[in-house]
Amino acid sequence: HIMDNSENHRFNESDSNLNSMYTSESERNNNERHSESLTQSQQQHQHTSDEHNSKIRQDEDQDARLMSMLIYLLGLFTSFIAPLVIWLVKRKDSKLVDTAGKTYLNYFISYFIYAIVGVILVYVFMFIAMLNPNNTVIAAIAIIVMVIIALALFVLSIVAFVCNIIGCVKYMSGKTYKIPFTIPFIK
Repeated sequence: HIMDNSENHRFNESDSNLNSMYTSESERNNNERHSESLTQSQQQHQHTSDEHNSKIRQDEDQDARLMSMLIYLLGLFTSFIAPLVIWLVKRKDSKLVDTAGKTYLNYFISYFIYAIVGVILVYVFMFIAMLNPNNTVIAAIAIIVMVIIALALFVLSIVAFVCNIIGCVKYMSGKTYKIPFTIPFIK
């Protein structure tokens, strides 16, 4: 009978050890499942967060491209006023808008100077032709130079219009555009 009690005690003790091992293994498995679940949840949250951030970046990029394109498009109708306003308001939000604004304003100033110089030269040569009505050679040369300058101004206006359209398309696609014959006044 005494042996029975000691054997029972040993069996009870080993059962209790098995139960505690089983419980700790079960807890360990539950903990692993919980941590895997958390990791998956964190990964899903991270993925959702990345998608959200990517969407925000795409929207911001789209806005920057649109504003850059509007600088050139509105420049066709309002000369420099609308492009200047867009550039001043949005230049700190996007490097693309800043670049587009500077490029457009440099282009506008440069082409404006070319046009003013051309018009002044046309009037100078017209004045020279009018002052020398008896000297036909000087009058003829002055008229020829005046016509050449007037044609150059016409070509300049076509180039300016085409550059505006190209600028619209380039900036809408997110690329920068360097307009020919532009003097970089604003850097």
